[in-house]
Amino acid sequence: MDNFRFNLMANEFQPQGSTTKNSLFSFNILAPEFQPEGKTIQTSAMGMAEQSHKFNLFADEFYPEINNNDIEEAHKWDQHTSQQMFHLFCSDHSLRIRSEIQTKLEKEYATLTNNEFEDVNKMFSSHYSYGEEEALPVSENSSTSFTPKLIPELYHKVPIVFGKFGMDSFDFEEHNPTSLCGLQGCLPNAYCNAMIQALYYQAGLHQVVLGHCCDMDTCLVCELSFLFHMMDQKSGNQLVQPHNFLRALRTNTEAVARGLVFPNSDSVTASSSRDIIQVVQNWHKFILEQIAVASRDNGSNAFDHSCGLETVTVTTCTNCQSCISVQSGQQIGCDLVYPQDSTRISFEDVLCSSLESSKAMRSALCSHCGHFQPTNLSHSVQSLPESLTVYTGCNESVTSAFWEQQSVHVANEATLTANVYGSKVDQDGDLWDQMRELDVSWIPESLKLQRLADGTLKGGAKTTLNEDGEQVEYELQSVCFTIVDPQTGKASNVVTAIKVGAFNSARLVLPESQWYLFNDFSINPVDSSEATWIDLNLKVPSILVYRRVEYNEVSVPFHPKPSPSIGLDIFQPSQGHEGPLSFCPLDDNEVPRAGDLVALDAEFVTLTPEEKSPGRNRRLITVKAAVRLVGRVTCVQGWGPRRGVPFIDDHISCEEEISDYVSKYSGIFPGDLDPTQSSHHLTSLKRTYKKVRHLVDVGCIFVGHGLKNDFDMLGIVVPSDQVVDTVHLFHLPHWRLLSLKFLAWYFLDKHIQKECHNSNEDAVAALELYQIYLDLEAQGTVKATLAKVLDQARLLNWKVPHLQANCVAFRSTYLLY
Repeated sequence: MDNFRFNLMANEFQPQGSTTKNSLFSFNILAPEFQPEGKTIQTSAMGMAEQSHKFNLFADEFYPEINNNDIEEAHKWDQHTSQQMFHLFCSDHSLRIRSEIQTKLEKEYATLTNNEFEDVNKMFSSHYSYGEEEALPVSENSSTSFTPKLIPELYHKVPIVFGKFGMDSFDFEEHNPTSLCGLQGCLPNAYCNAMIQALYYQAGLHQVVLGHCCDMDTCLVCELSFLFHMMDQKSGNQLVQPHNFLRALRTNTEAVARGLVFPNSDSVTASSSRDIIQVVQNWHKFILEQIAVASRDNGSNAFDHSCGLETVTVTTCTNCQSCISVQSGQQIGCDLVYPQDSTRISFEDVLCSSLESSKAMRSALCSHCGHFQPTNLSHSVQSLPESLTVYTGCNESVTSAFWEQQSVHVANEATLTANVYGSKVDQDGDLWDQMRELDVSWIPESLKLQRLADGTLKGGAKTTLNEDGEQVEYELQSVCFTIVDPQTGKASNVVTAIKVGAFNSARLVLPESQWYLFNDFSINPVDSSEATWIDLNLKVPSILVYRRVEYNEVSVPFHPKPSPSIGLDIFQPSQGHEGPLSFCPLDDNEVPRAGDLVALDAEFVTLTPEEKSPGRNRRLITVKAAVRLVGRVTCVQGWGPRRGVPFIDDHISCEEEISDYVSKYSGIFPGDLDPTQSSHHLTSLKRTYKKVRHLVDVGCIFVGHGLKNDFDMLGIVVPSDQVVDTVHLFHLPHWRLLSLKFLAWYFLDKHIQKECHNSNEDAVAALELYQIYLDLEAQGTVKATLAKVLDQARLLNWKVPHLQANCVAFRSTYLLY
């Protein structure tokens, strides 16, 4: 915490440096409390400048600095004669002055302490970036005024501090005390992390997505399935990187056309809150549509049973009221339609009327009238799904006004019982704060819907169930919120509150009825009241998901078996490839089995470079990580007669603009990943993923150097008992890690990576090094040998000499050590 100091008003630590001084508090050793620094603080709410305050030891309170000469003389500190100063403060003159300003002082200081400072909102906004230390503001136009309301810390977009080892230096566990896995939030279009988490914890939908696997090179549902599988496999509160799914999203033409793709991670905070609320709802609808189509194409009705509304649409003539047509179909989710009046109405009634909403349509031919007439469409619900998705539409001002009116009604009803504010809420106070205090919300935690025999829906909270009707009870499962900066009106974050279901609670040993707030990788348990509390100026509900109470979740994890499409045929060269191959495809007698060794290495290219900013000491620090993409993946056989021969050597096709091929370290050059220019074996990332996933599923053991990064970029989780990493095998505690290049020179007498890296060469070297380690382990000389290696590495400054040293080929003599 060297670079942070405690902010008393925000009750948290904040970065030091160039943030506005009104949020910084320093501890006065004479006063057992924190006090503000700086001369003046601009208060927009009061329209005046607040005076800075100093602690008066003898008065035991804060005094303002004022310019009146008489009072200033009474407050002077005589550094040479402290006893005279003490006498001055104890004199009658001092007491008179104290009496004169006491009332004004108490009022001003109460204002200072009761107002909350803007910097708590601004400390992690798009205008500031923080690394190992505080970075200088990107914008010099920083405001020093008070804001009407603070964004609670729980809803701040948590920045990742990049240390010496990049993102690996950041302690993600500090922000996640649970056993639930979080998603990386500093990627472009990571605004959808909140919705991904909500979809993941919908049990029925979870199974539908995991069960999907198709042969299309680009499929959003497949990528979502791979992401869900990775989240299933991650143990504890580990971080999951959704970059492969996000890449599929930004390359999807329909997603781009719908405005769901942003150029960078700052675009969300630069947009108005209403725009982002609309984008959040459109994204969710788009993904559900993709899942529905994929499920129906596979001949399954699992999605319709889980999330679909079976409806009948009747078209009637507005002139004669005769029926023109009747059509049945499936509806995904419900857009709330609000009445015009402001009288008290329950959420259930609004939901029912929205599900059966009628609307005027263009003219159609009426057989009864004999000519074209205006028509009306009316819907009736035939069945209610397991999960009911509700879109609030709070991006419209009329909708927000309706929510506020209903919240006033709810609060007034609560005050009659609680008698907190009399018979009505305090109109001069903040409505949303009062509702939080009363612990009430217009969003119900549970609701009942009655479907009558004629298909009509009624809110079941205050009505009696008809004998011919069906009553369905729902409980709130998740709420997606758009967090708004009250000062600017722009969106600052998207979060979701989720009530984790019975299955996941049992699997992860969690309280079954516990709510959690998901904020990228920051996950915290919250009360149910926090999940339903809204503030249309700060925390706007966008998507509500209700789950039928009578549906029981599965008691065992649902993991689909490897799809028939993930077989040996996946290892054959892609169709359309011309030219010599750099690998030997597997034969029918070379089927990989559990325990077979596979040496793997992957290389990467950079789509967008990292961004740096000068810190307080003018040293450049990373404020935004580079966006990288897998460019080449090589797998080498570690079993059978073709041991050491690659059977996978894929270059990943990329149609996006690559800012840096990093050729020295990747061995990939311009044009290598271009489908129109490359002479290499080009394939899609999805196809390569399926190959590696098949090897993981059958139980192969992967050998490599620094495999964690390779697996993270591939978006795949490999059990620890299937991973052999030479970077850890040839390492002693408290010593520096040795590079593959140095280990290959020392143990194998090979000079690799001379001009650039080669994934084939690196994978073979790792496989041979593992064999040497096994031999050393059999002789019981691992530690002694590593001590000699580290001594020589230190003498050579951890680098391979350009000319091979007079060192006898170690491969023939290492058993002597």
